[in-house]
Amino acid sequence: MPGAHYTGVFVHLIKHLEENGLCISGKVVPVNPETAVLAEPSTGNGGEDFARAALALGYREVTVIMPDGMPISRYKCMEQAGARVIKTPRAEYAEGMRRTLVDLIRGNADRITNGERIMVSPNHCGKDVWRITTNVMAGMIDKYWTEVGKPADLAVFAMGNGSSIYSPGKRLKELCP
Repeated sequence: MPGAHYTGVFVHLIKHLEENGLCISGKVVPVNPETAVLAEPSTGNGGEDFARAALALGYREVTVIMPDGMPISRYKCMEQAGARVIKTPRAEYAEGMRRTLVDLIRGNADRITNGERIMVSPNHCGKDVWRITTNVMAGMIDKYWTEVGKPADLAVFAMGNGSSIYSPGKRLKELCP
């Protein structure tokens, strides 16, 4: 379900970039809706929630990089959320998304020279973004623990990447060994 946890993470990641800027060619460049286009690779709910978070924070252009060959409904969700979708070759899957993102970011020095907005990936460009992701995810456990108020017999984490599973799992184990 979109919004389960990704939105909160992306809001924090985007705000972190806005507070710290991005180092390009040895110079810190501000990141905000006037200076940056946000881009993120995704195959599902994360991309939709990324787009919604970025647009809610005032970014006019949001790009989601996805492999070709996904169900059409996935592309439509991104577009309905307000994102431009860049499709990469199906056979390259994750590597194609990564390469496309790197290529977009690599062009930032030229964009600055031309007075254009830079391309920024909140989940890949900021310093220590893994720490933000893991802290937000662990905080979800604290929130739910407070609401439920009792030890859990079972926790099922079906939320995506390693940070999404490791952080809440570690925190839950601390609360309920």
